[in-house]
Amino acid sequence: MFRRMQRLVHALDAVKATRSRKAKVAHLSALLRLLTKEELPIAARLILGRVLPVGDTRTLGVGWALLSAAAADASGQPLGVLALKSRELGDFGDALEVLMPARNRHLPLLEVPKFLDRVASTGDRVEKQTVLAELISRSAPWEARYLVKAILGELRIGVQLGIFEEALADAFGATLDELRKASALTPDPGALAVLAHEKRLGHAGVIPGNVVAFMLATPAEAVKEPIELAMTILEDKLDGVRTQAHVWDGQVRLFARGQDDVTAQFPEIAASLKQLPRAVVLDGEVIAVRPDGLARPFQALQARLNRANPGAKAIAATPVAFVAYDILFDGESVLDLPWTARRKRLEALPLTHNPVLALKPDLALDPQLDDAFTAARARGNEG
Repeated sequence: MFRRMQRLVHALDAVKATRSRKAKVAHLSALLRLLTKEELPIAARLILGRVLPVGDTRTLGVGWALLSAAAADASGQPLGVLALKSRELGDFGDALEVLMPARNRHLPLLEVPKFLDRVASTGDRVEKQTVLAELISRSAPWEARYLVKAILGELRIGVQLGIFEEALADAFGATLDELRKASALTPDPGALAVLAHEKRLGHAGVIPGNVVAFMLATPAEAVKEPIELAMTILEDKLDGVRTQAHVWDGQVRLFARGQDDVTAQFPEIAASLKQLPRAVVLDGEVIAVRPDGLARPFQALQARLNRANPGAKAIAATPVAFVAYDILFDGESVLDLPWTARRKRLEALPLTHNPVLALKPDLALDPQLDDAFTAARARGNEG
């Protein structure tokens, strides 16, 4: 079992050593085929430099100071020596590998998530340091190198999501289209790897409480082809934080575009959405608003960002609102429905919707755009 942790390290070394996308995919594909279903989740996350599942509301709460103290305990090296070697090599993980005593030890891959769970489950700094020291001391030096890199978010092996998706598809005989569609609905690489292993990519779907990939707009500097006016709608450009709202069984979770859980930052929005009549997943934006409900600039919203559990004073000083663009789940997944059908479902819900305007095919385009832009600006929006 511990050999697979070694294989993971060897694969990561090989991936880091090449600039060829094809070679990176081949190395990762070979590794993924070797692993058991139980080992795939943690390996997949580590490949992408993650340590906890996407959507896990916890954090490790570990920075350089805490990790270096744990490494000093595990390696027997003074903190000053660790810091000096880190500056010399430009990387804490590389320094730790050099300074750790060479002993015949290996950490089984399946043990890694158990340690990470223990770290994430406590807020006690001393306890975190003890668990981290045990994790490092039980690892081979080269294993510890990658573990501390991942914990610090500094893996840097040249693997982005696209390469990982190609490797998964190759490893388990899936088409890249199948894999990418499932990936959009399953942002956690560990869960995605298990679906691919089980040949169940087609079972991926929207589940309230589990963040899904955000559909992003694609800007265009110029229109290369004529716009089909009858098939085009205009929508206000809001100046806030893109947010996915999940409501189910009396629970609400808000996810920002980076897939971070931001529910605690906006308790009044969570309380409002909790009143919705059924389970839904909404795509929208959190914006700062004036007393009359019109939008305020993004600068006003910054007072509420990265501030968990704001008090009544902060909430009163900077009121916020959730404005919905689209609905992804409405008692069931509605992703396959046309936009018009989804919009009808969205507008049936008692919440604020982003204004939309259908273009009129019998009128000139430019005046319609000018009028819509002016109206959006009057509502306090960007355009």
